[in-house]
Amino acid sequence: MTSALATAMTKIKNLVCWTELQEFKSCKYFSFQNLQIYPNALMDFKRHVLLFALLSIFSWPINASEFDISWRINNMQKAEVNMTLIKKSISESNYKQAWENAQFIKNWANTMLKYFPKGSGASINNSSSASDEIWENFSLFTQFAVAKQNGAKQMMAAAKKMNKKLLLEAFQKTQETCVACHERFRN
Repeated sequence: MTSALATAMTKIKNLVCWTELQEFKSCKYFSFQNLQIYPNALMDFKRHVLLFALLSIFSWPINASEFDISWRINNMQKAEVNMTLIKKSISESNYKQAWENAQFIKNWANTMLKYFPKGSGASINNSSSASDEIWENFSLFTQFAVAKQNGAKQMMAAAKKMNKKLLLEAFQKTQETCVACHERFRN
């Protein structure tokens, strides 16, 4: 037996042990000495690998839109938390924390349009609250994303200068952009 085959069988044995399938209680099927005693071991193994593969495939999102929706919801929630932290940072004059949180806002605003593919709006099949109007007026939606990114850049610049007044103004401008976008494009 080649060392590559032995390595592969060890990996397979570990996978089967790890999944703790009932049929392989002690993983005795996969010792090479027992292959002759358990002639169905290879067939059982193939059947379970196929089952494992099918279960893995069907547990993934049905389409890319579901991934996009989950990702954008997660990042929108993070952005909301970051905006709250920026507000707190302003009151505490914690410019480093304000800058770091504004950087997340900027980065998210820079990439968020990718996570709004056509057809990923709110429906009974997903947890999205995105209005179909996003895709009907995508240029306005894009303008909101750019304004959010610019507001975040202004917050970062103000935080870097340790200018509380400019930071507060940029924060308010960015928050107004978020609110206006949600009012327009959120169900």
